Amino acid sequence: MRFTVLPTIRIVSHNKFKDDPKSLARVTVYAPNSQIDGMNSFIGIELRGASSQKNPKTSYGFTFLEDKNIDNKISKSLFGWRENEDWILDAVYNDQAKFRNKLSFEIWEAMNPTEHISIKSKFVELYLNNNYLGLYCFNEQINAEHLDLQNSELCIYKAVAWDKSTIFKSLSTNQPPRYTDLWDGFQQKYSYRSERVEWQPLYDLRDWAVNDSDQQFIENANTFVDLENIIDYYIFINLIGAFDNHGKNMFWVRPNAETPFSIIPWDLDSSWGRDWDSKPLLPLRIVSTDNALFNRLLTLNPNNFKTRLKTRWNNLRMTLATTTNINRLLNNQFEQLMKTDVIEMENIRWGQGLDLYSERTFIQNWLGEQFDLLDTYFNTL
Repeated sequence: MRFTVLPTIRIVSHNKFKDDPKSLARVTVYAPNSQIDGMNSFIGIELRGASSQKNPKTSYGFTFLEDKNIDNKISKSLFGWRENEDWILDAVYNDQAKFRNKLSFEIWEAMNPTEHISIKSKFVELYLNNNYLGLYCFNEQINAEHLDLQNSELCIYKAVAWDKSTIFKSLSTNQPPRYTDLWDGFQQKYSYRSERVEWQPLYDLRDWAVNDSDQQFIENANTFVDLENIIDYYIFINLIGAFDNHGKNMFWVRPNAETPFSIIPWDLDSSWGRDWDSKPLLPLRIVSTDNALFNRLLTLNPNNFKTRLKTRWNNLRMTLATTTNINRLLNNQFEQLMKTDVIEMENIRWGQGLDLYSERTFIQNWLGEQFDLLDTYFNTL
């Protein structure tokens, strides 16, 4: 018998899970030493990820169901979070620290708690048909329900590929397709017109970024993008070294026709000194230098963009992003895992040879060099 202080998720199913469609299963959630109620529910579950599905340990997405009917979705809350239909179990297989996504989401939210849209994450241990699968990160899902804007003119687009289009270096001369939710490296995740695909808002954003004259670009910057959000996102991906998030792995969100686009970060496992496959990201360098939209903003400087970027960086360096505070946040994550035997169990189950003590030293050394690089960069803009 083994005891754990982490929440436990048990999934039971007669089906073999695949990447769409979802399969019927039942989930039981138990949170020891918690005031939060557990959960027992039917779910529809599927595999998640692209290349990560080739890993021995895979991620899952699931939807709560009202009954055994796979189409009868229902929204429920877990761990006191906002109700939602859809949830994610992230395998964090390649992450040597197991918390790169989790901590990054928390830092993004902390940068501007009243304005930044982020997701909540929690360490859990997962069992599938009584087989122990190890440590997972249980995550909220970014969708219209999470944003609480289903009935507005909300549009959500996710950049799902590395392409000239997703780094704003090109725009097709053809009109965007009307009947597919994939176009030029983007995927439509939500449209206010439920009866059809709606690409026009994204087309207009890209047309401005790619084709407008310099003067038009400057004059219309506030119309198309939330500059405060862009400034924070640019700082954020450089602060955590997110090299897989300056074109791909970004949500572009427009709440309504009168509101500019903003960015929500996603899939931040390539960060804190390592790439998505856990290899060190060397040499140190500034993120997003090949994103044409960011480069135009820096070059043309609409609404004093560069000064605002520099000022925001220096303000954060005195508050959230001090070396002491970031190390404190890092240590909190490490200690959550070190006070359990979950890493030992993970090593036994998957043979990974994880060493959190070595990884903590690696990240702390990387962080010191990253801060030196960024202080120089932002203060010489």
